[in-house]
Amino acid sequence: GHDHGHGHGHSHSHAHGPDCDHNHSSFLSMLLPHTHGLDSHRHADLLSIAVSLVIALSVAIAEATASVYAHSHVLALEAGHILLDSVSLVVAMIAIIVARRERTPRASFGFGRAEVLAATGSLVALLVLCGTIGADAVRKLGSKEEVHGDIVTGTAAVALVANVIMSCILSPSSETGSINVRAARAHVIADCFESFLVLVTGFVLWCKPTWTFIDPVLSLVVAGIIFVTNAPLLAECLSVLMEFKPKHVDPDLVHEELLGVPMVAAVDELHIWSIAVGEIAASVKVGIRPPPATVGGGANGAAGGGGNAA
Repeated sequence: GHDHGHGHGHSHSHAHGPDCDHNHSSFLSMLLPHTHGLDSHRHADLLSIAVSLVIALSVAIAEATASVYAHSHVLALEAGHILLDSVSLVVAMIAIIVARRERTPRASFGFGRAEVLAATGSLVALLVLCGTIGADAVRKLGSKEEVHGDIVTGTAAVALVANVIMSCILSPSSETGSINVRAARAHVIADCFESFLVLVTGFVLWCKPTWTFIDPVLSLVVAGIIFVTNAPLLAECLSVLMEFKPKHVDPDLVHEELLGVPMVAAVDELHIWSIAVGEIAASVKVGIRPPPATVGGGANGAAGGGGNAA
């Protein structure tokens, strides 16, 4: 038989937003970082996305109009891409507004995952567009339709400048910034490469009007760039939705640190996952050692219970 007993307790915690007013253990504060000030970051994100939306819509309208006059396939695709980016920005704004809502008894973790869902939908739509661009470009490889390189060049130059400005506006402050802002910025960075290639296409066709094959060929290059720049971010979104362990958290280290807490005898069923990007949750079952027996105390006295792990 055992010469002492221990009780079990189940604790559950997560990195809180700005309304949190209680203290946490310092070692777990480092391992499971907080998100204080998250609401103010979301307010700044909302403003950045709103400004970028106005710029993106202006560029999309200009490129769509120019593509009609220039008979340019690649310019029309870029206009469609930026229009899709504009839709994604609107969805991102809605998601940020939803994510700022207060927690409710039904939504005890809050609404932060709305941002991840919006970013995932945006990125999936963009990758589907890649396939559409690629398929359409292959179909147009044999086309001999004249493309007005001068119009394509001028429009692409304006779009490139606009995309660089949007990239600066959306530049996230840290690696744990809003996933929506990062997704929007990934779109814009892809647009920068795309605008540059469209600029090259226009210049080549301006100098060599008979080289019509360059338009669909560079469309395929653009599709590849979009895929390569956005696939890793989509993988990060899916890891949050699948509730995988955050990359920067070591469960073994958390386990060891918990065992070092006074009166903790055992650590079981440790789970660490992301509610949203920058918001980490953890749950654990701990076994509690009984306090030292005192003179006149019961021989079988045992203490049990659980406390916050982070």
